[in-house]
Amino acid sequence: MLASRIFPSIENNMQDNPFPAAERILADIESVFKKDPKLSEFDIVPVNENQNKSPVLHASHSLGLESWCVHHVFCFIYQRLMDLRKKRGREDPGTLIRLLRGALLLNPDVSSFWHMRKDLMLSSHLDPTADLHLSLVVLSHKPKCSEAFSHRRWVISHFLLPLCPAQTFPSPHRGGEAVDLNPSLPSPLGSISDILNGELNVSGLAANRYANNYHAWNHRIWTIQNVCPKGLLWRVLLREWSETGQWVATHVSDHSGMQYRQFLLDRMMACSSEGDDEGGIVVDGTCEQDTGFIQVMAHALGNFRENPGDGLASISEDGGFEGHMCENLLRLAIGELLVNTDLICQFVGHEALWCHRRFIVRTVVGMVSDWVKVACGEDLADQLLRAMQTQEELLVAHCTLQLHSDVHQVRFAKRHAVWLARILNISVACEK
Repeated sequence: MLASRIFPSIENNMQDNPFPAAERILADIESVFKKDPKLSEFDIVPVNENQNKSPVLHASHSLGLESWCVHHVFCFIYQRLMDLRKKRGREDPGTLIRLLRGALLLNPDVSSFWHMRKDLMLSSHLDPTADLHLSLVVLSHKPKCSEAFSHRRWVISHFLLPLCPAQTFPSPHRGGEAVDLNPSLPSPLGSISDILNGELNVSGLAANRYANNYHAWNHRIWTIQNVCPKGLLWRVLLREWSETGQWVATHVSDHSGMQYRQFLLDRMMACSSEGDDEGGIVVDGTCEQDTGFIQVMAHALGNFRENPGDGLASISEDGGFEGHMCENLLRLAIGELLVNTDLICQFVGHEALWCHRRFIVRTVVGMVSDWVKVACGEDLADQLLRAMQTQEELLVAHCTLQLHSDVHQVRFAKRHAVWLARILNISVACEK
């Protein structure tokens, strides 16, 4: 449907205008990919008329195609590919690869084109790493292309992960002692950490290019779940938590990014409940703990901070590897709650921040019930819950009593108060 809307009457146009220059243009594009392995961007350059020179532009690891030829080139590619599908196996693989490269650069939302490249890889006519390079360039032009992300996951699952070499990861929980994972012979496809960092970079670039890019963040979640080695999981989760915290603070309407942080916190909590044997941590809720940090966090929650950065943001960076894992996770969650308070007060009327806050509040309440009450006693657990209730009361009062000029912020605050009462049985007074 997308192809017919952008390029109407493709078959008829192809018969009326064969455009013999298309082969030369596709050859120029192929030449750019071959001579520039660091090519990272593609875009359509608005040029209305043919200037009697190649419409393929290449500079600073970026590829451009003049807009006047886009329609003609795609029509040529489309008819050639449709003809090739009718005579299976008769076309030179190099020609097919060249045609599909041009087709996907111009219209990457056609799943049939990606499937044809899968067939070429399965028949050993196409290098998987070259295909990942193409999808990277495609995502620079269409950062929300779900087909490109899906194709990357398929390539990694079928070709890269089964062949990647073993790595030795230093464990932060064992005094630097190395953890050897699945020994194997070296592979030219790169190590697991190379694949992991590559996919995190790709998803990050796509998220920066297109707001609320669900497909990019979903790909990032898949990468953590399927690519990250267990010996590196805790370290990677903490690194991601720190880096995405800075990103969310400058993208306060991007709920997809906040959902990713929710996934990170859930995954870290899962590590704690499993004991994370690879990390050498055993969580024992019955052991005696130094309860000073509970009082520190209760004090921080009881003091409402209106200005951004005044919240106890250092808590969220204090997760470290030392000490009790549940204590570290509680620090992260409460630090996130305080930073969220600052963002709500600074950036008025963003519903994504309020939705994210509900997740944080529910997580903190669950941790207090499941761990603090058992490890530190009911008195400290009640103290922490009362402090959090004070924080919520002060925030709702601030938004409903002092910000009447912004109707959206008042509405979101009142909804939050209703949610607290209905779901968590926390009564927060607000203006009716």
